[in-house]
Amino acid sequence: MAKFVMKIKTFNTKKALSVVVIAGLSALLITSTHVSAQGPQFNIFPITFQSPPPQNYDLPLIDARNVTQGGGYSTSQADHDNGVATNPNDVIRFSIYYHNGVPDEQANTAIQTMIQAFASPTLGTQAIDHTISASISAQNASAISSSNHGGDMVVHIQGGTAQTLSLV
Repeated sequence: MAKFVMKIKTFNTKKALSVVVIAGLSALLITSTHVSAQGPQFNIFPITFQSPPPQNYDLPLIDARNVTQGGGYSTSQADHDNGVATNPNDVIRFSIYYHNGVPDEQANTAIQTMIQAFASPTLGTQAIDHTISASISAQNASAISSSNHGGDMVVHIQGGTAQTLSLV
């Protein structure tokens, strides 16, 4: 320890101070531009089925419930994966959840956010099972889809007769 202290004393104080200041400013500039310029990011947290979601958790991107039968939204991943059972003429309500999970700063504001939903088979086509998926994108953010953010929703038609889905 004594040798280390002696070597410090032999350095030029102004030179040592300028090196420390330059290193500190460089570190500040590198980290501040990296952190604040990350841009918007949708639904980056783990999935929960608790509503409202606790901090640092997201709901599934898409969920559904049978309004006619008084059903609720999914209560677990298994419940979500099972989809929604419906009879002909039942009303199904869909919920699309999105959350920009990065700090609330100007550089992280999503620009021209677009939320889309898709039906497979297409609306008006008869089937026993209809899969509804969703995606979210923005001009300055990567697109995400329901398939990897909680899963798509499947509407199962009961009774064995294929039915069509329509928007109400």
